[in-house]
Amino acid sequence: DLSEGEVVALSGNTGYSFGPHLHFELRVTATDEPVDPLQYFSAYITDDVPPRASSVMLYPKKGWGVVSGTEGNYRMEVRDGRVVQPTIPTAWGKIGAAIAAHDYMTGTSNYYGVRHVRLYVDDVLVSESDVDRFSFDENPMLDSWTDYAERLATGAWYMRSAFAPGNSLRMLRAPRGDYGWVTIDEERDYYFRYELSDYYGNRAVYRFTVRGERQELPVVIPDYLYRLQAGEPHILSWRDLTLWLPDDALYDDLQLDFETDGKAIWQFCRV
Repeated sequence: DLSEGEVVALSGNTGYSFGPHLHFELRVTATDEPVDPLQYFSAYITDDVPPRASSVMLYPKKGWGVVSGTEGNYRMEVRDGRVVQPTIPTAWGKIGAAIAAHDYMTGTSNYYGVRHVRLYVDDVLVSESDVDRFSFDENPMLDSWTDYAERLATGAWYMRSAFAPGNSLRMLRAPRGDYGWVTIDEERDYYFRYELSDYYGNRAVYRFTVRGERQELPVVIPDYLYRLQAGEPHILSWRDLTLWLPDDALYDDLQLDFETDGKAIWQFCRV
């Protein structure tokens, strides 16, 4: 319990900081989980600014889908509140989508995470996220939810709408099944719609089209020692190496190979 006038915190400039600031969190006492503080302070804060996206990415599922004839990612810019599509991408098989976006608030230039992200295809909800709370044990799952490689390369924060099967992050949901992957198996236009909203109900909508066009799916030729399935424990042995992975170590299936310098150093290769 606090009393009026009591000092509860001091402003400082430690850590990854650009100036003196106060780091403020609300946590659930029983679980120590950080929660969205706006649900407790919304009456004291005004916000009429919706989230804003900067780009959208399409991801063919390796061995299961293609976008515009390739297995590579397909990026579309967002300008003036619209997804820019000089040409409509074609696709076949299983593809996923992701969006890079931040939320903003009235009276400040800071940016924040987006509370709600929903992806619809042909007006049917495919997947959604609701960032209301998380556990510190779930931190690695956040990296799996985002496009971590893209974040390291460009700094962009893409929130995936197709999830890894072993990612049990509570804030994610895929009501249609298949972890949010979209199956393109008809030669027609598929209408995608992202809806982003904040705690106050400010909403932004981004639409784009993917054209179903029959294309040859790439043949995946196995070239690895091990294929590890997510959700299962694994014990691997190779020469003088033994590797044990518990059942919650992998969020997605992994094709794994090893190489060595001939001495004591081993390198793990994802192929």
